[in-house]
Amino acid sequence: MNFFNRIGYELRKFMIGRYGIDNLGIILMVAGFVLSLFSRISIVISAISLLILGFGIFRMLSKNIPQRKKENSFVMDLFSKKESGYRYFRCPDCSQKIRVPKGKGKIRITCPKCGHRFEKNT
Repeated sequence: MNFFNRIGYELRKFMIGRYGIDNLGIILMVAGFVLSLFSRISIVISAISLLILGFGIFRMLSKNIPQRKKENSFVMDLFSKKESGYRYFRCPDCSQKIRVPKGKGKIRITCPKCGHRFEKNT
């Protein structure tokens, strides 16, 4: 095994059980890098860029995967364009995300994945 293969193997082994990179991580890294380009202007900008880059690296190396997924989901929901005429619910049994029309009052929803029925107010 040559040197570079060995480094790649050790890096993959180190990252087992860790969260890795996601959309929020990419956003943090790009924002930190762009701010670091302007770090000569002020020490405050330099400190902020280091904090953002540090938080991005912390997220990548974190073993608290559910929390990191929740953070990423929250930020991606802020940036994504959801259809305004729908509400989204999760099935209480299988956690399947279900889209239902807004403004229909109390409706009975049948999960398409597991068939569980539940009522929600839209």
